[in-house]
Formats: sequence, C-alpha cells, structure tokens
Amino acid sequence: CLAVVGSRRMSSYGRQITEKLVAQIVTNGITIVSGFMYGIDAQAHKAAIEAGGRTIAVMPCGIDLVHPDYQEKLYQEILENQGLVISEYEGNMMPTLWTYPRRNRIVAGLSKAVLVIEAGLESGTLITADLAKKFKRKIFAVPGPITSEVSRGTLKLIKEGAEVATCAKDVLD
Repeated sequence: CLAVVGSRRMSSYGRQITEKLVAQIVTNGITIVSGFMYGIDAQAHKAAIEAGGRTIAVMPCGIDLVHPDYQEKLYQEILENQGLVISEYEGNMMPTLWTYPRRNRIVAGLSKAVLVIEAGLESGTLITADLAKKFKRKIFAVPGPITSEVSRGTLKLIKEGAEVATCAKDVLD
C-alpha cells in the first residue's frame, strides 16, 4: 500500500499530478490509501478507481457515516471496486478536530510509503508525514511552485530529506 495525501485546497496542478501518478502506480498492483476528504485525498481515491486499481479510505468518523456526505458516490465506488472503507469509530459518530490526526496514523501505518502531493505548512498532511517518519516509512514529496501556499509543505519535506517524486517510477523504484 501507498498512502497518497495532500491539501484539501487542491490546485489544478495537484489534481493533474494526482491523476497521473496514481493511475501509473495502481497499474503496478499498488493499493492507494488515503483519508477520503475533499481535495487530494478524494482525487487519489477517484484516480485509483478510474485506473482499475484498489483503494482504502480511512474515515475520520463512524464507519456508518459518509463524511463529507456529498461524496456518497465515491464511497460506494470504492466498495464496488474491491476497495475498503475503514474506521476505528463505531456507528454514526461525527468527526471532531481530534479524529482527523488520529485517522492519519492509520493512513501512515497501513502504508509502506507516503506520497505527499501538496501541503500547507500547518496541515494534516504534514502530520501524516511526521507519523510515517516515526513508523520508519519512506516519504515522497512532489515539488511545486515556490510561490504556492500548497507547495510550502512539500518543499519543507524535501528540505528535510523526503525523496523527490516527479514521476511514478520515482515511487515504484
């Protein structure tokens, strides 16, 4: 499994890169893990499904709740395409501020590596990357424009030693 995470404020560049990299990665038998939120997470799940791959959505809420609710179609598509939707919470428990970072530890823990597409400096994406480091997982980061708020986190990760990912081969190797 490969975690693919990033900003909720996904740019058109982030969407394009997510679609391209995930499509190529899943055709090599890799399952994509992400957090189901709008932005990069949801795009990673969609790209995996569209490319015929599998994906695992780790929910920040109860297992019976679709959150955000407007992604009900994506939730169903994940299940219909041999994917998984998992949560450590029961029933219809609503997400809270603390359930998102707790969910991120599961995303990192299920995966051999984490691919960060876009991230702000104060983001849950960087929490996932930090957890992955603690779990001794490999971190990949996609470089972006230095003028973009959602590139600041990925550039920080690269400065700290994350592998640069500019194509699927960088991750697959």
